[in-house]
Amino acid sequence: MNIQTKRRLVDIAVSTRVRLARNLKSKPFPNRADEEALKSVCKDVSEAIFESNSYIAEEFKFIDMNAIGDSEKERLMAAHLISPNLALRSHGAAVMVNKNEQISILVNEEDHIRIQCILPGLALEDAFETANKIDDLIESSVEYAFDDEWGYLTACPTNLGTGARMSVMLHLPALTLTNNIDKMLHTVTRCGLTIRGIYGEGTESMGDLYQISNQKSLGVKEEEILLSVKSVARGIIKREREVREDLVEKNDIAIQDKIMRAYGTLLYAQKIEAKEAMHLLSVAKLGVDMDLLPEANIETIDKVIGNIYPSLLRYAKGIPDEANIVDIRRAEYIRRMLRKNDCGMQEVK
Repeated sequence: MNIQTKRRLVDIAVSTRVRLARNLKSKPFPNRADEEALKSVCKDVSEAIFESNSYIAEEFKFIDMNAIGDSEKERLMAAHLISPNLALRSHGAAVMVNKNEQISILVNEEDHIRIQCILPGLALEDAFETANKIDDLIESSVEYAFDDEWGYLTACPTNLGTGARMSVMLHLPALTLTNNIDKMLHTVTRCGLTIRGIYGEGTESMGDLYQISNQKSLGVKEEEILLSVKSVARGIIKREREVREDLVEKNDIAIQDKIMRAYGTLLYAQKIEAKEAMHLLSVAKLGVDMDLLPEANIETIDKVIGNIYPSLLRYAKGIPDEANIVDIRRAEYIRRMLRKNDCGMQEVK
């Protein structure tokens, strides 16, 4: 297998996330707690980390949601370190983030504590081990709400039991372009898993990115969840790889045309919505993998994908962008970045 093929396979599994939901015993869930109770939870959780003797204490910083502006909230959401739900909260809501921003502890979102670890590629074992260490550290200082029959008690019944949500973000442009994606996603649901958008529950897929995660948390062990998600993810990755290789062998002119049109639109569009931009960039990225866009730079495309997220906070607050300012600026940024790295072309202002 050559280096190009190896990189393609890694790119299919974009990232892995493991999230553990926990609540403190004898304290009301965040949606029913007053400000004093929420602040008490923040104090207990932060002290569990910062006053421990673990090296982990030095890795984290505490961020009060009421002390940061919308731009920083946008950045944290784009990096999947906080949810839109946490960003909209103010008093008594916080997040603890480690230095490399792979671990975040959401405090007083839907649950008192949501520990999450996000790692690149398919790395469920490593992500779970990391999240579990943080969980053990916090539990050594506080008492969790736990029931012998129901397991960890959570605000949402679907998280009862282990409180664990394990997911893999997959980039599936070939399955999408060949109209095989619905069949594949149907297989996912038959296996007892669920499909979410790139920003979690209630969001849609953008840029052919699909988040595959467990649906059940009650009556199963963490190891069973991990193996199930990993097995299904591997099967989808295998199928995506096969379809990509088949497209290369067939040299399909229709697929080539879609790739070229996508890249051309990105180079010349004057305004573009986030969803369309993500789709076109996804197709262009596939084109690079198929050696159909020698003038394009995969690192630049990846960087652009990471920086053109929609105005999540604006959308969460229900604020319309009637003047299309965000879409115009997004198109300007894409043109500038792609043309700067395009062979023989000058940077667009």
